[in-house]
Amino acid sequence: MSCSEREDPVEDNSFSPNSCNDAAQIDIYRDLILRHLIQDINSTCIKLAVPTNPYVWTAEQSARWISDTCLQFQLVPPRQLSLPGRILLAMNQEEFIARAPGGAGDTLYAQLQLWKTDESLNDGDLLNNHSQQTFYGLLLTSPSSSDTQLSPVDESVNTFFFLGKNKRNIIEGTSPSVVHFHRPSGSVHLWHFIRELLDHPKQYASCVRWVDRAEGTFKIESSHHLARFWGQRKNRAQMNYDKLSRSLRQYYRKGIIQKPEKKQRLVYKFLPPYNL
Repeated sequence: MSCSEREDPVEDNSFSPNSCNDAAQIDIYRDLILRHLIQDINSTCIKLAVPTNPYVWTAEQSARWISDTCLQFQLVPPRQLSLPGRILLAMNQEEFIARAPGGAGDTLYAQLQLWKTDESLNDGDLLNNHSQQTFYGLLLTSPSSSDTQLSPVDESVNTFFFLGKNKRNIIEGTSPSVVHFHRPSGSVHLWHFIRELLDHPKQYASCVRWVDRAEGTFKIESSHHLARFWGQRKNRAQMNYDKLSRSLRQYYRKGIIQKPEKKQRLVYKFLPPYNL
């Protein structure tokens, strides 16, 4: 019985490398997500005119990064954290929360941990085992003892649902009508999210489905439901398909998604290696 034919909804929502993914495919997903995280950090550095290494940030550069991060996650920028990068890096999570309550401290701390490792990961060797193990260890470690609430670090990299190591899935529920999503404090890529829905056809085929799995072609069956689910995932009540489709079109120039040669409404195609 294939993974898509399972009758147990609990198992169907659980990603296990021993059942649905072989080791090679998991490694491919890891590398793809790792490359995107590094690409995002480098793009932010260019946009904000800050070094990739947060240790050398001035207080003004730190303030720029904090303001941009808070804008991205719809948080109020805390004034008490406009400090040189070396001081921010020396602070623990509790100190961040004390200086930036209301969720901002958690999010900023989690995001800074990703930047902290980018210097070693961005040295040209993405496949360096030590660098990857350090990075994945950071991403998949939760300081929280709670089984019901994701830590900020878990949340900020919740797109790692493909890896099989994160025991929590971003999606809970058994059908589109009752679906519930964890509300993240960090970033999630839309293409990752769509892949997650596509890989659970029993629950979400009425929303989005594969047209040709081998070619990576998929169709959005209900743009309303997809936008609503994406809005829940991003904690944005005003999300609609117009906004979501703009994000999809951005993937054209990034070489992730394109319209098939035979253009059809709401049909898209993942490009290699994202179609794996």
